[in-house]
Amino acid sequence: MRRLSEGGPVDLVICGRQTIDGDTAQVGPAIAARLGFSQVTLVDKVMEVNADQGKMLVRAKLDDRYEVIEARLPALITVVREINRPRYPSVEGRLLAEESAVPLWDNEALKLDPGSIGLQGSPTWVKRIFAPERKMGEVMHAVGEKRKEAISRIVDRLEAWKILDSLGA
Repeated sequence: MRRLSEGGPVDLVICGRQTIDGDTAQVGPAIAARLGFSQVTLVDKVMEVNADQGKMLVRAKLDDRYEVIEARLPALITVVREINRPRYPSVEGRLLAEESAVPLWDNEALKLDPGSIGLQGSPTWVKRIFAPERKMGEVMHAVGEKRKEAISRIVDRLEAWKILDSLGA
């Protein structure tokens, strides 16, 4: 993979999961869409990157499970805090950091239209943030002969909700 500073193409862009101001988690996916890159969100582990084959394997952390996902490169991933275990820099590293200049890419350097960035340029505005109430559904336990009865009840409900109809079953 080449670095952006080398002036070559970019194979992987890494973004945080979301900001704390708008809290919408849209920036990473929007960048990926604009660039035409593959995207995977909520990544907590990069398992493999194979630039020769143009693909990568990552693990995404969902509410109740993990998902292993293969994506083609170039790609953009948004990462959760668990992706990294911070470490303390060496004394030499701290001294080098103090002497290093960090480039600032502000609007003046990027020459963007002020109306297309920030709150003014945002295609969405957050009206309200809330955690939806989780509803617990009915749990069916079935062993032996009762399994057939439970399966039949599940199929009946899926048909009543027209879920099986929409799947073409």
